[in-house]
Amino acid sequence: MATTRKKIIFLFTLAFILFISCNNSVFDNSYKFNNAGWNKDSIAIFLVNIENTNEGYDIFIKLKNTDSYQYSNLFLFTKIISPKGKIITDTIECVIADNNGKWYGNKQSELYYNKLNFRKNIAFPIKGVYTFEIEQAMRLNNLLEIKEIGLSVENTK
Repeated sequence: MATTRKKIIFLFTLAFILFISCNNSVFDNSYKFNNAGWNKDSIAIFLVNIENTNEGYDIFIKLKNTDSYQYSNLFLFTKIISPKGKIITDTIECVIADNNGKWYGNKQSELYYNKLNFRKNIAFPIKGVYTFEIEQAMRLNNLLEIKEIGLSVENTK
């Protein structure tokens, strides 16, 4: 009986180690908006600590919207600020529905979830905390149907 118990503990430990080692995520966080929506003046700020400068990273923008969102895309202003203050800005378009209005992504209850490529296989030149800022650029005061914006930084596979 003790041998069987040791085998079970060993198998659970091995499965846990394999699960942890398969997780490529360095950072994963989201900002949820209240019922007032995403205001044009609100900036989602994410602080990402990069320890390894020898690896490539993939950066994703995560988005949750309702099916009442009136557009098939979402424009964003983005900013990446290095630990030494170097700033990279960009305007990106996130396409979240096809031309016929069919939503992309996974449906979760009343929401659609998208994980969109932002940057692929980039290198961070120095260690430290990088600041990522994401701002909606749709020229509307509030996007009521955008419920969540997030950022995921993962080791390149």
